[in-house]
Amino acid sequence: MIEDIELLPVDLEAIPTAGSVFVVQISRAQLTVVSISGSHSDRQYITDSVSVDFEGHLAIPVPADAGGKTLCVEALFPGATASGVWTVQPRQNLEDGLDMSPEEIFSLAVANLSKPPYGVTFRRTRTWSYGDVESGGVYYHPNLTHYSHQFFEEFFRERVGLHYADLSRDSDESKRARLVKGIPQMTFPVVWLYQYMKQPMEAGDSYTLLIDTVEIDKYRIAVRAWAISDANSVAAVVIWIRCAVLLPGRSIIAIPDWFPTQPSNAE
Repeated sequence: MIEDIELLPVDLEAIPTAGSVFVVQISRAQLTVVSISGSHSDRQYITDSVSVDFEGHLAIPVPADAGGKTLCVEALFPGATASGVWTVQPRQNLEDGLDMSPEEIFSLAVANLSKPPYGVTFRRTRTWSYGDVESGGVYYHPNLTHYSHQFFEEFFRERVGLHYADLSRDSDESKRARLVKGIPQMTFPVVWLYQYMKQPMEAGDSYTLLIDTVEIDKYRIAVRAWAISDANSVAAVVIWIRCAVLLPGRSIIAIPDWFPTQPSNAE
């Protein structure tokens, strides 16, 4: 029997906050984690909802609706169990951001781009094809934006249960799909687009694609699609800052609570 295994916040004064990532550390980092589970009231995490790095950090995404509930985390090892219990702090109200300068908005959206985020569970693998590169053999940047947005649409559909095109499409089928979800006809137009190309990418190279989000203010959210190399380094990031617009009148509203978010250590 292994003894004295503890789950402690990396910052001992930290408490989990709704809509953020809570990072804890196993007191014996050299142990191999067999499985991790956690729950708070009406939601249960599965093993792949958290990630563990080589230093024993567990990055736990806390849903935005978890405020005031109890977060219980249990890590199972050969012959031992480690656990921790915390009360989740409610999500802080975002400011309307109307007085933010472009520089302030940009600085929030591009925070911590030097290393891959952890605590991110939605990921896919893609290999660049011959048709993806320009004549010099290096990945053609408009294709990165195109495929990254396809990846975002997959993320949206998995989290919301609605195809992104059904948000704004005027067909009877789309109307029924929105009605089932209780979502009005609307769209999330891009007000900023930024692409960070950190290293050359060539045909035949494979990358892991990740999505995380950064809440800018009440009316804007940054969605970031990452391309991560096999060496776990950042190859490129595409960032869209989106707002929420009701249709057909095109009135701007606050980002709704059901919009899929994926906080990470980058926040």
